[in-house]
Amino acid sequence: MLFNSYGALTVDGALRMAFAAVAGQTVAVLSAMTALVLTVKRGYAWPAIVAFAIITAVVVGLAVGSIAAAGDTLLSRLDLIAEVNELNA
Repeated sequence: MLFNSYGALTVDGALRMAFAAVAGQTVAVLSAMTALVLTVKRGYAWPAIVAFAIITAVVVGLAVGSIAAAGDTLLSRLDLIAEVNELNA
């Protein structure tokens, strides 16, 4: 919410939104990995470790896809900004 841009679409706003998406996904990946490491270090049973490993793999996979989508969205927004600037010139 902090990095969202509610005004006109600008280069700064588009970059803020993309970096916010990447930062959020990074936090999600680090949280899942931390939960997995704590599960292993505390000596939980193998089924719990396997379950956390699967959850971590799913979170990482979804996060990578979301980061790629954020990059694609950033590029399309920058293209749109360039087209509008060209039309206004």
